[in-house]
Amino acid sequence: MRWLVLVLLVGCTPSPEQEVDDVCNAFCDCSASTPTTINQCVSQCRPLLPTVTATCVDCVDSYEATCTGLINTCYTQCFSVATPDTKGTR
Repeated sequence: MRWLVLVLLVGCTPSPEQEVDDVCNAFCDCSASTPTTINQCVSQCRPLLPTVTATCVDCVDSYEATCTGLINTCYTQCFSVATPDTKGTR
């Protein structure tokens, strides 16, 4: 589904808020299994990620298809403080 959104947004620059949502959704997809738990995770993630760097966005775009790669490679590039809920260790 994210690919559909990405295809629709080609040529557009996402807002900073959208970038935060996209990154949080990618990490939360790895740690939550239902729409309700994903939404809860994203709600908890947003305050921990007030802005997203280009390095973080590029990493998430490259690794979002594999949770292990996403968490192991991108987590430290996106989050400055450890957040167990978005890392899926709960």
